[in-house]
Amino acid sequence: LGEYVGQEGKPQKLRVSCEAPGDGDPFQGLLSGVAQMKDLVMMKMIQKMKITLITELTSMDHLQNGQNHRLNNSLHDI
Repeated sequence: LGEYVGQEGKPQKLRVSCEAPGDGDPFQGLLSGVAQMKDLVMMKMIQKMKITLITELTSMDHLQNGQNHRLNNSLHDI
């Protein structure tokens, strides 16, 4: 079980297996588990960044559409 601080400052927990398969080296199992946790944290951060970017772009698009609509109405009134 691992824990890290997410982008909002809230603790996030991850669970991965750190057991070495069969007669494997237990240290290797731990290293593998840490690598899996790192990958999961990166994927979660990238996913959050994508959602934030899409939200911002959508907001900007709505703002631009509103400005274009007002401009078209102003030109129509001339």
